[in-house]
Amino acid sequence: MNAWSITTSAASRAFTRLRLPINGRHWVMATNPAVSLPNSTRIREALAKCPLVIVSDCVAETDMMTFAHVKLPALAWGEKDGAVTNSERCVSRQRATLPPAGEAWSDWSIIAGVATRMGHRDAFAWRNSAGVFREYARLTAYENSYRLLDLSSLVSMTNAEYDAFAPDQWSLRTRSGTPRLSTDGVFPRPDSRARMVAVRPKSPAEPTSGQPEFKHTPARIYGYRETWAGFY
Repeated sequence: MNAWSITTSAASRAFTRLRLPINGRHWVMATNPAVSLPNSTRIREALAKCPLVIVSDCVAETDMMTFAHVKLPALAWGEKDGAVTNSERCVSRQRATLPPAGEAWSDWSIIAGVATRMGHRDAFAWRNSAGVFREYARLTAYENSYRLLDLSSLVSMTNAEYDAFAPDQWSLRTRSGTPRLSTDGVFPRPDSRARMVAVRPKSPAEPTSGQPEFKHTPARIYGYRETWAGFY
């Protein structure tokens, strides 16, 4: 399978590491890094220096939109047709409850439109969200000998099967799904063995009085904020 030259190295963390190049071009979709990432002040400073910032969003005025040179109207949650995965690996169909407003497009349609104008029509020739899902399923199965995220049983599903898909949990190497992982004693590592990691408790950065206190746990700590569901 030709997976359009996907990198095999660790994913870039440009926003999180605050290494946005001043001469970079950035397209932001389905997120609001100007307010949602740690060190948002540094993020805003970096975005302000970018010569081209493109933002796809369903809301005209957001923190991120203030930095946008190009604004692309996207669909809101209730207008989207696709699939979602929640934090316990359950994949389910999401069907639109409202028609798109104005000139708004789905995210995949926007990506395909830009790719077509860049000369890559054949590589992004999706006709509907089912086509996008089938490609995603193929990618999860590509060179996959032990990764848990495997939707290979869904690669050849028809449009009708996709529309009628009932919620199920991956791994989905078969259509039966996997409600509980590693019940066979095989773990998702090259040697199939579990990896046990001992941790040490970390004391609070500021000393406490020992009396009952109000504690605030923010979600802007790197490594602990990536818990939202995925939509494709």
